[in-house]
Amino acid sequence: MPQKLISLPLNLLLPGAGLAYLGSIKGALAFQALLYLLLAFLTLTRLTLHPTGWIVLVSVLVLLSLGSAIYGLTMPPSFLKIRVRLFRLLVFSLLSILSLGLSLANKQSLLGVQVYFVPSLSMAPTLNPGDFILVDTWAYSIRPPAIGDIVVFQQADDFAVVKRSANWPGTNSGIQGNQLYVLGDNPRLSMDSRKIGGVDLSKINGRVRLKLVTWQPESQHWQWQMVGVH
Repeated sequence: MPQKLISLPLNLLLPGAGLAYLGSIKGALAFQALLYLLLAFLTLTRLTLHPTGWIVLVSVLVLLSLGSAIYGLTMPPSFLKIRVRLFRLLVFSLLSILSLGLSLANKQSLLGVQVYFVPSLSMAPTLNPGDFILVDTWAYSIRPPAIGDIVVFQQADDFAVVKRSANWPGTNSGIQGNQLYVLGDNPRLSMDSRKIGGVDLSKINGRVRLKLVTWQPESQHWQWQMVGVH
């Protein structure tokens, strides 16, 4: 019974971890596989770019944690030595954390998303200082930005900017000679194509799709957003 009591919080913290501790590596890997299948499904369907997808992700994570915890409580007791169980737990946890870390570190290419921080008022009222936004980095792999898209582009190696695609003055096109014309939604406080010219299409990182959270420095707290951005 002590083994199962120990496995319970482990499974709740990391689905399958408690099963690895109990000696069921196959069971632990099965729950991890379900987690990555879910992530692959949300990525390929692009549900990660919508609030619904995040609700599904959190809900299934909770179910996987509870499921692995319940499964662990129903398993027969393990006769493995404690050091063997701890070793299996350590290896499983390290591999799980490493694979998740690699996925997050390469989320632009593997998951097709990236998170950016909005520091200025140039896109107010659509986006405000303190907003964390989710960008679809696969959005323009096939087609170029459309008029009205809110895009993030690289202005320097360590500095990205968010603006809205607009028509070049006197035309009905947002692209001329591989250059995209962009404007801020707050023209008075926006440094955009009216001053810096067009943005090379190769520097476009993706399309803004979701506002995640907002940091409010006045009240020193986070505000949950999870709303689409248009």
